Amino acid sequence: MMGVMPTRWWPRPTHLLRCVVAVLGIGGLGHLGVQFANKLGFCTVAIARGSDKEALSRNLGAHHFIDSATEDVAARLNRLGGARAVLATVTSA
Repeated sequence: MMGVMPTRWWPRPTHLLRCVVAVLGIGGLGHLGVQFANKLGFCTVAIARGSDKEALSRNLGAHHFIDSATEDVAARLNRLGGARAVLATVTSA
């Protein structure tokens, strides 16, 4: 019980809430990453190959979507202010 208490009432660091978190690969694990990042208050960016995942990503809570087949991912993330963290859930890119 003592191990749970510090995390249950631990205040969320407000200086991280404006940070960009990118999730690479919207599939088996990526859709969970998008939901977690969104619920934690981060500016969530979903990155996938092909525009067919955009609607799903937005429904899961992504604020931005980057199609890696048609856009330069690094340039787009830099325009958003850079990513504080990238969760890569793809097997190969």
